[in-house]
Amino acid sequence: GCTVCRARKVKCDERAPACLNCERLHLQCPGYGSGSGATLRAEPGTERRRTYRSCKACRACKTRCSGERPVWLSANHTGNALLYIICALGAKFFLLNYSNSVRPLPAKFVLSAGNDWAKNAKDIIFADLGEISIENLMASVLIYDYDVRIGNYASAFMISATCTRMAQALQVNLEHSADVLCTLPSSTISACSKEARRRLMWSCYIMDSWVGSGVDQLTILDEKDIKIQLPCHSRNFHLQKPCITETMERGKVLDFLLEDAIPDNPAENMGLMAYFIRLVELRKRVLRYVKHLDTAASPWLPTSELSVLADGFQDWYGTLPANMYYSPTSIYTRKESLELGALALLWCTYHQTLCDLYRIGMPDLFKIRTPIEFPPEQADFLRHCQQTCFENAKNVSIVISGAVRHGTNMLADTWMCTIAYDSTRVMLYYLTQMLDPSEDLARLLMKDTLPLLQANVKALRLMIPMFVTAEQCVCSP
Repeated sequence: GCTVCRARKVKCDERAPACLNCERLHLQCPGYGSGSGATLRAEPGTERRRTYRSCKACRACKTRCSGERPVWLSANHTGNALLYIICALGAKFFLLNYSNSVRPLPAKFVLSAGNDWAKNAKDIIFADLGEISIENLMASVLIYDYDVRIGNYASAFMISATCTRMAQALQVNLEHSADVLCTLPSSTISACSKEARRRLMWSCYIMDSWVGSGVDQLTILDEKDIKIQLPCHSRNFHLQKPCITETMERGKVLDFLLEDAIPDNPAENMGLMAYFIRLVELRKRVLRYVKHLDTAASPWLPTSELSVLADGFQDWYGTLPANMYYSPTSIYTRKESLELGALALLWCTYHQTLCDLYRIGMPDLFKIRTPIEFPPEQADFLRHCQQTCFENAKNVSIVISGAVRHGTNMLADTWMCTIAYDSTRVMLYYLTQMLDPSEDLARLLMKDTLPLLQANVKALRLMIPMFVTAEQCVCSP
């Protein structure tokens, strides 16, 4: 072949007088003689033309360009909603990091970043709702998250229902096959894909529980209809290692598993997300209870709904492995594995849900529709409810202040600003309404609580570039 084709490593047709490749590229074919190529390279002033230009990224980092177009970049022209919404969310956090490390940017500018990408993603999803796929469900879940961040709550409410219906249509609430450990050669998808489907389904469950908030008519998904195991821990997921975990019910595994496939302790394979899902289920029951106090038993009775729920929290806490407690060691290890934000959310949710359970002792603050009448002989129980609510509000602030020291990104979950706001309200209400300010103990408690209140306000201000709700919480009287 000619010298140009050999340099390009393509097949040359050696057509006379010039090959087809050179003719197509408008190049002068050097011919097929053995010495012509050497002469061409040696002669000064000979015109040379590149067959392709390096891409901008390779020129910027001064590396050799292969000329191939990355797959994710090629997807930009295929109407990929998932790509658009990932870019939309990524734009916010890119500017947030830039604002924190390089040059401060206006909060509204950071918050508005990626809006056009998010709109493109939404347009693609709703242009054809009949196009139901795993990727479109993933995109819809992220669109819900995006809408909550920018305060588009009506859209988020509608999209949450779309996500649950997509999940039901795709049947991700069921295991893809009985071959959970991927031992059969006939398995059509990988262990990683199966685990991704489970995590996607549980994300839809969490979203539905957030939207429902204990109101049955707003809740679409029921735990008994989700017949998949809980997510495994991140290490197995990243290594694409299949494993058996428990289901929502403690100590239970999937019914169809063979006895020899079940490990001695399936809970060892469970990570933060699995325990968070069980906590979300507890929270649904708590919210359902506090919204139906008129039909509930007296809370001071040992068989009351409150006692059962309190036992549920103790049981949940007792099942946690040591590496999930909120301790300096856990903070360090979770930060190294990029899970510190998830750990902070787990414990904020735990303490906030206990606040919700015992808020029956603060009916004026939470505007309880049917408050419980506490008889005089139950004054100690009432004080116990108020004290427990206050202590858990303080613990929320301790977790948030500890997390924010490691970066604003640790507070990236959309619910964190609401948790910080409610924690502040409970502490202020307890200090101003439950205590006598003339007592020394009250003044000492106020002095100890003031740094926690300041930490909450600081965290809310740091969250303003991430959530519209954060600014509303800061400005709220």
